[in-house]
Amino acid sequence: MKKEVKELAERIAEKEGKEVDEVIDTIKEKEKEYSGLISFEGAAHIVAKDCGLELIDDDSTSLKIENVVSGMNSATVAAKIESIFGPREFKTDKGEGKVANLILKDETGTIRFSLWNEEVDKLIEEEKIVVGDTIMIENGYVTEDNRGQPEIRLGRSGKLKETDVEIDVEISPGGSSPDGYTRTYIEDLTPGENTEIRGTVVNVFGDSPFYKKCPECDKKVEGDKCEEHDEVQVNMALSIVVDDGTDSIRSVFFRDEVEKLLGIDTEEAWEMTEEGKNMDEFVDLCEELIGNEIIIQGRVKINDFFGRPEVIANTSEEVDLKKEVKKVLKSM
Repeated sequence: MKKEVKELAERIAEKEGKEVDEVIDTIKEKEKEYSGLISFEGAAHIVAKDCGLELIDDDSTSLKIENVVSGMNSATVAAKIESIFGPREFKTDKGEGKVANLILKDETGTIRFSLWNEEVDKLIEEEKIVVGDTIMIENGYVTEDNRGQPEIRLGRSGKLKETDVEIDVEISPGGSSPDGYTRTYIEDLTPGENTEIRGTVVNVFGDSPFYKKCPECDKKVEGDKCEEHDEVQVNMALSIVVDDGTDSIRSVFFRDEVEKLLGIDTEEAWEMTEEGKNMDEFVDLCEELIGNEIIIQGRVKINDFFGRPEVIANTSEEVDLKKEVKKVLKSM
């Protein structure tokens, strides 16, 4: 366990009047609750926030990007600005506005940071912050963007300032795409980054795709229904292995993306397999993917069980050769 995490657990224990071991167990439960999408360190930060422990003024307790997840209400993050897109103006039924999207980067990955209206005027148009600056976001909140990935916003209580915190990353001249995805060879993937890979499906693990969650609290359900809300929803998760000639990697797809990948919705699959009791037809359907060339956009993380990187897929599509040719010509 890292020294910083142990010290944070001791601070939580002192505030809550608990034993340190009890706090560590709570942190482990929180890590498990997020299904491995955050590290033990990230889970410790969430537990600290949940119990009202003030972390904002302590630069050493700022979150690494790999540990930022949707739903956080007071996240402190230090990162370099890799790209700035916008500002652009928009109109809705409620009026007009401006938005600018920034891609932030640290040693663990990248994340989108959105600025709105007065924030755009003050920070972007007056060039108070530019690409290459290292900034500290204090008390920001984290929502889910249109790609299902975490996105940081300031909100009413958030603050942004320049910082002397050392962020040991290089900022590439071209930066990232507006969505934060960069086409990368599998052998060059880095945990924590948003990435786009192109490769051939060489294996599919379709023998155990179903799991149950409560639609109210979003927690996994082990029995027939959630004990607290008396509800349950069947979901699918599917792992495939993709090879691009430099290396291969496992990619994990969830509900909507599994449905799109297989061309069948979850309810149909549940019925097809007799509620998971007869998997033969479903496995055959999955194996039809082998040999297909696809493009996957998602986030790279370390699988805690196997200790190796994998891609959590946000979206995928079959390779469109015309698009690929245009992309190559544009980069020349």
